[in-house]
Amino acid sequence: MSVSCGLECVLCLGCSRWAWKRLTYVGAYDSETWPPAAAEDVEPIPRACRAVLAVYEEDLANPRYAPAGGYRMDPSDVVKRVPYDQIPDGCCPPYLIYVDRQHKEVILAVRGLNLIRESDYKVLLDNRLGQQMFDGGFVHHGLLQAATWLLNREGDTLRDLLRELGAEYKLVFAGHSLGSGIAALMTIIVVNHRNQFGGIPRNQIKCYAIAPARCMSLNLAVKYADVINSVILQASACLRLCGRYPPVLLKDTEPKTPPPQQKMDRKQSLEQEHKAALEKAVSLNIPHAVAATEESSEAASTAPCEGQQGATSGGGSKSSGRANWDQLVEKLFTKSESGNLVLKKDINMDS
Repeated sequence: MSVSCGLECVLCLGCSRWAWKRLTYVGAYDSETWPPAAAEDVEPIPRACRAVLAVYEEDLANPRYAPAGGYRMDPSDVVKRVPYDQIPDGCCPPYLIYVDRQHKEVILAVRGLNLIRESDYKVLLDNRLGQQMFDGGFVHHGLLQAATWLLNREGDTLRDLLRELGAEYKLVFAGHSLGSGIAALMTIIVVNHRNQFGGIPRNQIKCYAIAPARCMSLNLAVKYADVINSVILQASACLRLCGRYPPVLLKDTEPKTPPPQQKMDRKQSLEQEHKAALEKAVSLNIPHAVAATEESSEAASTAPCEGQQGATSGGGSKSSGRANWDQLVEKLFTKSESGNLVLKKDINMDS
């Protein structure tokens, strides 16, 4: 009797401890050991948030939902704004293309989930666990289809803008909620096919995902962490970032540029975190995850081939004109004997 009572007490204490930790856990615990972001890293985020909020406006010259301080965007520099009625059902949420001449950026912003639009739910729910393999990992099938559709529709516009404005302009993808997943997957596709945009350098492609959707596996998130910036807060991200938060951060940061020694320490910590994340992905048995040493050796061996392939596909794009992003996505796959798409890396491993 006493033994059973003791076991019941231990069980109750264990369950109570688990419930307490579960209910008091906050997302900030995950980033406690991360290095603090510098002011120049945070500075572009409010602009991306304002661009996403501008998608909700029917007329940017006469805004109805302007944040504190206004959008700080020139309506004449809005190249295109596409609402729901101009998008085929279930393809993509509304978006806009904007040229920020002050900061030399071409921005494609995608709005978030509309709770009363069935087409947005159609994109969000078009997925099953392990359904869509991509670039050595797994991605959300519906969001990948939306990203491919959007690049097919606006890829020529973005390429022409970058060619017209000059090589110093950056290409920025921004999105909130559902739109952040589409923006992130567009970024991955464009990074792998930079020759379609005049060979734009990787460091001139950025994505700002505000309250991002879960759209890719851990190994892909680590692989593209240098171009995809995720912003996660415990309240409405757009309202907080466009309000008081960035000015306070910029005011409290005394040195505008950190000393050289601090920069070196920060880079080393990021490299260590990147290596630790890769090792964690391998330990979790995530498909196609590789250790840091294997990834570096594989990148070194495939670099010449990627350059030759870029030159070949670049020449092909000149002759054929417009790029078909469905075909570019399928370049990462090959067809098996049964006619199904199989990742090329899987075939090499099997052979």
